Amino acid sequence: ENDLWWAQAAAVPGAAGTPPGSTSPADEFQSVQYGLAKMNVADAWKVTLGNPDLVVAVLDTGVDYNHPEFAGRIIKGPNFSYRKPEPTAKQGEQPAPGPDDPMDDFGHGTHVAGIIAAAADGKGVVGVAPRVKIMAIKVMGASGGGTTWDIAQGIHHAYKNGAKIINLSLGGPKSNDFVDLLISDALAHGSLVVAASGNNGWNLDGPPVSLGGLGSVPHSIYPAMYKGAMAVGATDDADKLANFSNYGRKLSVVAPGVKIVSTMPTGPCAMTKKAGFMNHYDAMSGTSMATPMAAGAAALTMSAHPDWTPAQVQEALERTADAVGPAPFFGRGRVNVGKAVI
Repeated sequence: ENDLWWAQAAAVPGAAGTPPGSTSPADEFQSVQYGLAKMNVADAWKVTLGNPDLVVAVLDTGVDYNHPEFAGRIIKGPNFSYRKPEPTAKQGEQPAPGPDDPMDDFGHGTHVAGIIAAAADGKGVVGVAPRVKIMAIKVMGASGGGTTWDIAQGIHHAYKNGAKIINLSLGGPKSNDFVDLLISDALAHGSLVVAASGNNGWNLDGPPVSLGGLGSVPHSIYPAMYKGAMAVGATDDADKLANFSNYGRKLSVVAPGVKIVSTMPTGPCAMTKKAGFMNHYDAMSGTSMATPMAAGAAALTMSAHPDWTPAQVQEALERTADAVGPAPFFGRGRVNVGKAVI
């Protein structure tokens, strides 16, 4: 099956590595990174900024591995979205990244990666877990879309090559048994899969959605709805559910996902050329942004407790989440990683 899955991007520009007692990073745009304060990241940083040996896989449109925020901490994975180019390219058209090149030619993946792990270097932004490594695996191309098969290959590559957390800021309404099996296998290999719940504004416990002549599908977004995935919804700077976020008892947690400032590719890409985003840094909204917030929190928790299983890490994040809204709309609550790492 070769169904098309889409990145959950809201393309509207808007505004154990460290010993206890370490000082918190202070980066250039940190004052507008409200999500860090909401998730109590400063308290978590007193325990760890992230184990430098911990690898978080970002399965997305690629990552700009030349961005200074990721210097020395990128593991280049494959480009599963690669398609053999036409014999003649349009004049002036940039060639697409090759099969071994996970360069981001869209912009979404670089933004996601920065939320997780932008460096604590006093410049730009700082990620939730600024010392962990990012494994860049390109499963979506310059259009922001990719196939089920591309994503399946990406998941398999990630957990077979040492990624302990797999971030999936993507999704679609149709399930796939093979991807479901791969996520279960990832858990068995010690990898936590964190996935976006979707930007449809759906109650995930509601009745099926009509697709007109194409029939109907459940109020579900996959891979977030698979049993083995940690599904994440989005909140804003007032701890209210984002108006676009899917919600319901199928969520694990929620995390900040509205006007999140993070890294953008340093060179032109689809989002900077067509959607008006700036190079280097910009703000985006979506469950795509909330998901790496939660994945970064998972990275800090796993760094503080390297002997914990993925299930234990997820349980800690759920158990310590703040009840900011009525259950079950917010899952178990909004992530509070300062409590989870203890």
